[in-house]
Amino acid sequence: MSKDEFVELAGIKWDDISEEDYEIVEYVYARHPAINSKQDIVNLWKLPNGIMIIRDMVETATLYEKIEQNYYSAMNKANKARQAMEDIKLGRIQYAKEYLNEYWKEEFPEE
Repeated sequence: MSKDEFVELAGIKWDDISEEDYEIVEYVYARHPAINSKQDIVNLWKLPNGIMIIRDMVETATLYEKIEQNYYSAMNKANKARQAMEDIKLGRIQYAKEYLNEYWKEEFPEE
């Protein structure tokens, strides 16, 4: 969400939110698992001391982001492993060896 959009939804003036605070709002909006819509973050902002609540949410948003990245990385590796198993079934041993070399650093002598 752009700052213009946030300002409009929150019913505030451009100068009512600093660039630093807007970056925090945007980060929490984009990454916190409890924020499901633009209106959610706007509603938090409108609370008394809402920016303090939003700032407190940064740690959880950061943790969630890191775990999500690890999850997608693990899923990617699992998909590559599944493909390597299929390669072996199809007799494409070299592809499976390349997978092991890339992801598990296991070396196989060239035949």
